[in-house]
Amino acid sequence: MTQKFPLPDKWRCATAAACLIVLCISLTAGLSSGAGAQSTREAVIVSINDVYRLNGVNEGRLGGMARVRALRVELEREAPDLLLLHAGDFLSPSFLGRTFKGRQMIDLMNVMDGNPAVGSQDPRMFVAFGNHEFDDTHCRKDGPLKDLVSASEFTWLASNLDFSACGKLSGLAGHARIKPAQIIESGGLRIGLFGLTLARRGYQEIVADPIDTACGQIAALRAAGADVVVALTHLNWRTDLELLGAQPGGAQLPADKRRCAEAPDLIIGGHDHNNLALPARAPRLFKADADAVTAWVIRIAKGGDGAIKIDATLRTLDETIVPDAFVDRLAAQWTLRHDEQFCTRACLGQRGKPLKACLAKVPLGACLAEPIARTNSLIETEEIRNRSFETGFGDWVADRIRDVGSADVAFLNAGGFRLNEDIAAGTMIRRRHLAQLFPFANKIVVRDVAGSVLWQAMERALRKRGEGGWAHFSGMAVKLHTVGGRQRLQRMLVRRAGGSTLEVGPDSQDTISVASVSFVLANGDRHGFNLCPDLSDIWACKDRLEDKTNWPLDGMGADLPGFVEQQLRTVGGETGLTLATDRRLCDPGDTDCLIDRW
Repeated sequence: MTQKFPLPDKWRCATAAACLIVLCISLTAGLSSGAGAQSTREAVIVSINDVYRLNGVNEGRLGGMARVRALRVELEREAPDLLLLHAGDFLSPSFLGRTFKGRQMIDLMNVMDGNPAVGSQDPRMFVAFGNHEFDDTHCRKDGPLKDLVSASEFTWLASNLDFSACGKLSGLAGHARIKPAQIIESGGLRIGLFGLTLARRGYQEIVADPIDTACGQIAALRAAGADVVVALTHLNWRTDLELLGAQPGGAQLPADKRRCAEAPDLIIGGHDHNNLALPARAPRLFKADADAVTAWVIRIAKGGDGAIKIDATLRTLDETIVPDAFVDRLAAQWTLRHDEQFCTRACLGQRGKPLKACLAKVPLGACLAEPIARTNSLIETEEIRNRSFETGFGDWVADRIRDVGSADVAFLNAGGFRLNEDIAAGTMIRRRHLAQLFPFANKIVVRDVAGSVLWQAMERALRKRGEGGWAHFSGMAVKLHTVGGRQRLQRMLVRRAGGSTLEVGPDSQDTISVASVSFVLANGDRHGFNLCPDLSDIWACKDRLEDKTNWPLDGMGADLPGFVEQQLRTVGGETGLTLATDRRLCDPGDTDCLIDRW
């Protein structure tokens, strides 16, 4: 197995002052094969984003890094100088990432150019920092990020990140692998690239405003001779459209409403896990589906009149694409190593015959095939359903937590459910399903909050519909209505643990007990659960909450993945898990909702 950790070369470049941006741009020339002699100037870009799993989804039948490599090989036959862009989120979270902290993904990404030699730099692969790159290393936590960047053999673009502003990240300031922007030739076009990252608690101190940063980078890249300017972003799609000078519907903003004098010609984005292409004509925004289920193949042409034409094809990386054999084998090595290590650790603390039986399940990671329960119903854990709608599985998990915790309400963030594929009815749920589904081992916590706080949390979940901040809940029935083209919370009822029903409004001061994971109650997704008013650090608040959870179970049942496994084991393989929704979420126009029946 290749292990690549070259020593970093230091460089320094002032990124804050607009007058110095041009000096920070690395001009790359002479890298294309005969690009200048081509009769037409056309660059080809392959883009992916939010890839957490080496082998893709659906038992490896869809997506995965080996198919990304195969697609690149296919396209390089006609465009040998194409660019491979990754719009962030790959080091975390994932099942393997809990053990290897992103090293497994760096190792595979280092061979996306087909060169397995340690230390070989891929000059045509660029990535942006996603928010999950900072899961294990941030301003209040030392971690492996610097070593991972040093081990990478591609270029990281970080235009709005000032690593020197945070002590624990300061080792990345001036890192040789990180550039604020770069111009590279492809298909006879000089492509100017820059990267933007959204702010999240834990590292927000290092993040400058992405739009302000982009304005300076666009002007600097054009002044440096870029034919086309491409922003590689890990931002919410609404922020991406703002950068394009467009409204959510795709219409252009009036000139006096645009923050930048010029927009980039193209945005390749991440963070939103579902593919999109907006607006209908240049400048354009493209995002692919998570886990490399799809990839965009984007062709940028510039004619003699200076007009830019952008054509794109969304390629589904399914079984019609044969995975690259080398990358596939490398992924299998990492997976086997992880699985056997996981199964070995599961035996910790056992003695005698139980230990012997446990160790017998270590080879080939056999313990992960252990059956937990059969599902009689479709388990909807694919991204769109999980992050946008009420689901039977989300309801079931929330109901179990509310019941066991004797809480009035259970409230869970959809981002804590991360399988990104449905589990078909009739499937035997195995240990691997659960380990992949719940990558965060956050403890379950019960706390009292005012009704107004719960109202605010649900309003936040509505604003994050389609994202990880969307909520699965129990003990509540809510009704939505449309105001100004957006869904808003109209009415909320809470069914207390004792059985009484309470009307809750935005100013309600009634005390309501809420069971959730520590991350959510520490305000990690900014739902407004301000349970540590004296702490600005969510991680410190999370630790405090976990010191006194008020949760009745300990051991395996203390955290979300362990609790769900326990509950599923009570269902077993004979009875099976049967799921249903009861319309506790009443969308505009819905009838026969739970709120009407309560």
